[in-house]
Amino acid sequence: MGHCIESGYGMVRKDGSMTLLDPKATPYIVGALMQTSTETGVWLCVERRQQGDKIETVSALEIVGVQGT
Repeated sequence: MGHCIESGYGMVRKDGSMTLLDPKATPYIVGALMQTSTETGVWLCVERRQQGDKIETVSALEIVGVQGT
């Protein structure tokens, strides 16, 4: 997690494309990562919602049993 806590998180999709998450995502992402016992290849479901002219993260949960990591 190291440098991502300071600089922010991004979401990488299965197709390899990436989206930078908003600053409010950090506590959700860190919380999900702190709860997992998975060492590498953690898959998260990140819920985001439109808030005015911005899209903000409202939750992040680990998806267990995803193949292809």
